[in-house]
Amino acid sequence: MRGRGTASDPYIITSPAELYAMETVGSPGTYFALGCDIDLGGTPAEETFLPVVLNCRRLDGRGFRIRNILSVLHEGAVCIFLIPPAAESPALKDLVIENAHLTAPAAGLFGGRQTTVTLEGCRISASLTCTGAASEDFSIFGAPVDAVRCSFMLKIRFEHQQSILSGGSLSRCQFRLDMEAGHMFPGTMGAYPLFENVSASDTYFMGRIEGCDPYRTRCLIFNIVTLMNCYAVLTAEGEAYVTDTINTRAATPCFYNNDTGCTGTLILSAFNGLTPEQCRDAAYLRSIGFDCGGGE
Repeated sequence: MRGRGTASDPYIITSPAELYAMETVGSPGTYFALGCDIDLGGTPAEETFLPVVLNCRRLDGRGFRIRNILSVLHEGAVCIFLIPPAAESPALKDLVIENAHLTAPAAGLFGGRQTTVTLEGCRISASLTCTGAASEDFSIFGAPVDAVRCSFMLKIRFEHQQSILSGGSLSRCQFRLDMEAGHMFPGTMGAYPLFENVSASDTYFMGRIEGCDPYRTRCLIFNIVTLMNCYAVLTAEGEAYVTDTINTRAATPCFYNNDTGCTGTLILSAFNGLTPEQCRDAAYLRSIGFDCGGGE
């Protein structure tokens, strides 16, 4: 592995073996960068996937991909990245995660130490199936995240609906969600919100949330969330009753498309409900105080 592990001369990772060597070569102050795409397909890491240990200060993807992450566990938990006990807020920059498929009672992105992870310019595409019971100690992200200019494309299947992100911030992000849950909650009390203790600015939420429980049950999207200049194109499908809560507020105008043909129920009280035509009309959006960034 060439490089010196400094910010100006990071260790360059060019193989799956070098990716996993971060655990032994790195330290909380070490810098790494990808030198090419890392494909786990056809390697021992594909057959028996183990989390990549983020023993570093920063992993710079330089636009390269880590792809073909596959794991099925019948017990326990699995994640893509493991944060070691000594880590101090590791950062991922310009990294692409592609074709990640994890199935376990608890399947997520990060595991290990609960420290804030900084994400900048990352694109994460993952299919996550959680077969276990709901737990207040679990979230899909697994750690608070401060994300800037990131795109998340998550296909999530819950046996019992759980949290996605607890703690942190989203700034200029796109969050694309395809979620199904076999069981949600009969009411708002005791429910696990998808996003909790989060601030979101200039962020686009889109996708579908489907409830499969024959009883009309609730999915809380936001709780204790501050929204600034955000918009949403979401649908509630099947038996899902999707709503935000009174603990969520829009500090600046936010809007959502209120004509999506939901078969479930969608209530976003913190957003302005607009028609599709109004959502596409930049002049109208500016008239209600939404910052379109100069674009039409």
